[in-house]
Amino acid sequence: MIEDGDLSTEISRNCCFGIQNQWVLRHYPQFYGSKDCSAVGLGLVALVRAHGLMGLNPTCKVRRKDRSDGGAVRILIISRTGEEKRRQFQLQQMQKMGLDFEFLDAFEARDLSMEECQAAANTWPSPTLREDIACFTSHRIAWQIVIERNERTLILEDDAVLSSSFSDAIRSIKARSDDWDCVYDLEFAPRPHILARSPSWSDGIHRATRIFQNRVGNAAYVIGPRAAAKMLEDTKNYALVDAYFWHRSWLKAYQIEPTPVVQMQFLDGSANRSVFLRKSIDRAFLPQSRLRKNVMRLYLESIKARNLVRGWLGGEKRPLQIDRSSFAPDPDLALTSG
Repeated sequence: MIEDGDLSTEISRNCCFGIQNQWVLRHYPQFYGSKDCSAVGLGLVALVRAHGLMGLNPTCKVRRKDRSDGGAVRILIISRTGEEKRRQFQLQQMQKMGLDFEFLDAFEARDLSMEECQAAANTWPSPTLREDIACFTSHRIAWQIVIERNERTLILEDDAVLSSSFSDAIRSIKARSDDWDCVYDLEFAPRPHILARSPSWSDGIHRATRIFQNRVGNAAYVIGPRAAAKMLEDTKNYALVDAYFWHRSWLKAYQIEPTPVVQMQFLDGSANRSVFLRKSIDRAFLPQSRLRKNVMRLYLESIKARNLVRGWLGGEKRPLQIDRSSFAPDPDLALTSG
C-alpha cells in the first residue's frame, strides 16, 4: 500500500512545477493510502503509474475503442472528457479506417489554481493561458504512458482530421528502424517551416524531410519511449509545448508530406469548425520577473538562431505540402450542432 507521505513526496518530486501535487490533494483525497483508484481520473492514474508508484488497480486504463484489424502503431488521442462531439468525431473516423485507438482524458484547465498558473507563467517569457498549461501537462502524461508501455506511439489531439492516406503513412513509419531520437510530425501547420532541401526517405506516396524549424503544432506526432523520456526530462518546468518540443537540440524531427493530418480549424470548408475552437476561461498570466523573462527570451532566441544556421546550411523555408482533396468532406463524419 502506498503511504500518504510517500505518495505526496513522489508526486511533488517528479511533477512539473508542483501542479499535480496540489491537484491530487484537492480533488482525490480518497486515493491516499488506498489501492482503489476507481474514482481517480486517467491523467492521475497514468501519472502515478508512470513514476513507479505501485498498488494501483490494474483495471484502471485509458478509454479504448478497438477494431479487429487494428492500426500499424498505437494511437493515443488526448481529449477532454466533456468533449463528446470531438470524441464522437474521432470514433467515427477511426472506425472508418479500421484503426485501434485510445482516449487519454486530458488534464483540465479548470483544475489549476491561480497560484499554479502564475508559477508556470514565471518559467516562460510569453503570456501564458491556463489552457496552455493544461495542454502541456496532458502531453507530459502521454509521454509517461509511452515510456511505461515501451512502444512507439502516435499522439493525436482530438481536433485532428486524418487524410485518406493516413494509414499508409503510419505503415511506412512503422516499417522503419529509426534511431531513438527520431520523431515524426504528421500535422499540417499554416506557418512556413525550415526543412531540408531533399527528403530523407520516401515510400512513393509520402516523404519524410528533416525539420530545422517548426514553431507551431503538436496535434499529430509519432514518438518512441526513449525520446519521450528525454522530452519529459527536458520539461520539468512549463513551456509552450509545441514551440519548445520541436526545438530540442538532440531531436531528429522529420515532417511527413503530403501531411496526412490537419487540425479542423485549418481544414477549409469543414462544417461546424466552432466545435473545435477553444477560448480561454480567464486572463493570460505573465512572468513576474522582468530579468528572468529577458533571460528566457534570450535563450529561446539562441535556439532559433541555431536552427536558422542549420537551415541556411542545408535547408529551405517553405510552406508544408498538403493534398486537401485527401481530406474530402464525408457526410458520415460531419458533426451536427446541438
